[in-house]
Amino acid sequence: MEPVRLPRLVTAMAVAVASLWAACFILTFTFPILNAHLGPAKTFGLYAVICVLGCIFIYCKLPETKNKTLEDLERDRLARLDPVLSSEEVDLLVARLHCEPLVGPEGKLVSLEDARIQCSMAAYPLSTLLDCQAVRDFANSPTILTIARNYLGCTPTISSIGVRWSFPKPSRPDSTQSFHRDVDDWRFMKAFIYLTDVERESGPHCYVKRTHRTSSRLRASRYSSVELEQECGAEAIETVVGPRGTTFIADTFGIHCGIPPLARPRLILQVQYSILPIYAFRYDPLKLPISRGENRYIN
Repeated sequence: MEPVRLPRLVTAMAVAVASLWAACFILTFTFPILNAHLGPAKTFGLYAVICVLGCIFIYCKLPETKNKTLEDLERDRLARLDPVLSSEEVDLLVARLHCEPLVGPEGKLVSLEDARIQCSMAAYPLSTLLDCQAVRDFANSPTILTIARNYLGCTPTISSIGVRWSFPKPSRPDSTQSFHRDVDDWRFMKAFIYLTDVERESGPHCYVKRTHRTSSRLRASRYSSVELEQECGAEAIETVVGPRGTTFIADTFGIHCGIPPLARPRLILQVQYSILPIYAFRYDPLKLPISRGENRYIN
């Protein structure tokens, strides 16, 4: 297991110890004064109120990091999270997207029904996604942003957002449906959420754990499952299945793929967090008002 970076631990411990001593100083300094003016009962009652307010602040503003698997991400480059969007939010988002056109062949907009016939994969335009508050809420989730910040070692940039359908087809899979690596930035990670129920027959995401430690080929190329099982072992290949709302994060420099669906189509939301904008993308930014809680730098 790779250790969590020492500078982060040192900084966190220094802040925690300094905060503890500062709180002890304030308590020691104020208690005699408050006790003289208010009496013991009211003084301790005031301290109790402060503690309750502190608990409310921590519960509302500080995301729980227990079992949020930064260590798993550091070690395996794949980690599952508790659901970020509720099932009701997922259902409303999917219902909204069902009415929106997708980018089909040759970049033309097509309906969902036409996309099922014409494409093996189809994505929604960025303007459509940014008009969905649930998509922006997921991308700006405090839990995910905290992990991204710690993993990248700096404030992340949201460098891509996509919602993509994968449809059952007998034809040859697209490039993202074969095992491959992403080489988008020096360091990056992606957050995923299934918007449909995903089983082994409906196009799950598949990741080869710890392949971030292996060298990449000079050119971007595909890997066969037989080759990967021989080199890494079958136990290293993890298939992510789960109901709609299943959330996970991954460093997709590690070898991965979206398995082509056989029985039912799959709808997935993906957000990429990186240090820099992605060199291979042609950005055409959309000017939108920043919602409450959104960071202009991150977005």
